Amino acid sequence: KSFQTLIQFSVVGASGTLINLSIFNALMFIPFCHQHYLLTNLFSVLIATSSNFYWNNRWTFKNQASHKTMIKKYRQFFTISFSVLALNTIILATCVNQFAINRRIANIIAIGCCMFLNYLGIVYTLLATNNAIDPDIILAASRDQETLLNLKLMAY
Repeated sequence: KSFQTLIQFSVVGASGTLINLSIFNALMFIPFCHQHYLLTNLFSVLIATSSNFYWNNRWTFKNQASHKTMIKKYRQFFTISFSVLALNTIILATCVNQFAINRRIANIIAIGCCMFLNYLGIVYTLLATNNAIDPDIILAASRDQETLLNLKLMAY
């Protein structure tokens, strides 16, 4: 069950990453959005996070944390996601401003760096259930390069 939940979380995270990257990259063609890429990142993360919440709530973690109202789950999910967004923004700005990395590539780097922290926050804070994914599965999966790559695609 835990491994199945991890796979479902990975699928939802990958779709959220695609949504985030698609919106961010499309908006980079607009001069205002290109100039204000951190604001553009905030917008794309907001849309991706909304999608991830919907699918994680409906599919991945269905019937878990049922003692919490939808509004409470939503608020906690966004609190966690936007706390991690602060780190994402720092990484993105650092990559662009300090290392002159292309904004699109820097966005991918920031997402990859933050996804595991976001996952831990969601599983251990939002769900607070015995049915959460076992951390040993994450450690075992991290030894396998293909699975690790899939885990890096998990998003907000």
